[in-house]
Amino acid sequence: MTESDPFTNEDLQRVLEEEKNCSEAGGWDLVKRTELHEIWKKCEDSTPVHLIKGFLRFPGIPPTDVFELVSNLDVRRRWDKNFPVMEIIEEHEKYKFVYWRVHMPAEVEDRDLVQKMT
Repeated sequence: MTESDPFTNEDLQRVLEEEKNCSEAGGWDLVKRTELHEIWKKCEDSTPVHLIKGFLRFPGIPPTDVFELVSNLDVRRRWDKNFPVMEIIEEHEKYKFVYWRVHMPAEVEDRDLVQKMT
């Protein structure tokens, strides 16, 4: 049995195209900008799902260290309290699916999401 990746080349092209656009002209709205981060949101009429992307800066921290802190779930559980539940639900040779429960502020229900990590 051959393992297939559910993330298609068309999906990748769309993500890369969206990544190039980071301006109001590309349909993105700047939500917040500080010296260390930017948060952008895009709403499309064809779906109730809003796209959100962010850019973070970690001055003085090597990218490999940042990647380890974010992608290694054992390490991330020690510092990230916004995700009270993080668990690998499916693991493959080149990627895994992770279930996250996102803790939301009062009056808003927690959110569930599944992320593909490569």
